[in-house]
Amino acid sequence: MTLNTIDIDRRQAPRYAVKEHTFAVVRSTQSHDLQGLANMSHGQVGLALFKSKPAKMGQIMNLSLKGLCFNYIVNDDKIPEGNEVDILFAEDNFYLGALRCRIVREMVASNELPFTPIVMKQRAVAFEALKPEQEQALNHFLKVHGQKATAPVSH
Repeated sequence: MTLNTIDIDRRQAPRYAVKEHTFAVVRSTQSHDLQGLANMSHGQVGLALFKSKPAKMGQIMNLSLKGLCFNYIVNDDKIPEGNEVDILFAEDNFYLGALRCRIVREMVASNELPFTPIVMKQRAVAFEALKPEQEQALNHFLKVHGQKATAPVSH
């Protein structure tokens, strides 16, 4: 049994590839809720996100009803993390906030540019105790914007 087989067997929900502009925002203990995004331009959404003081933000690689995996750039900021993540899809002004989660895995991601000083990490999180309206919104997002993976998706 290979490592990939073990990983697939542990999954409790199918993974979906999502469009390129889908982001995970790891809340800091100082984060503010993002409100009113549906009425904002993409620029205003970006500014609101920056002002929310996230601990980490990165592109989602795959998503399921049970968790997600995203890549982010490592920086030296010492922002204390909370235990919540938000999902933001810039193209559709979709925002789903305050998803309680726990870190399942974190590792250095392979870098396409080997001589760059930028360090990328990949984090996988599992959702915990989602509210029914959060599950419903996530399910709708996956149906509309997700593409079910036919082969193992990197996490």
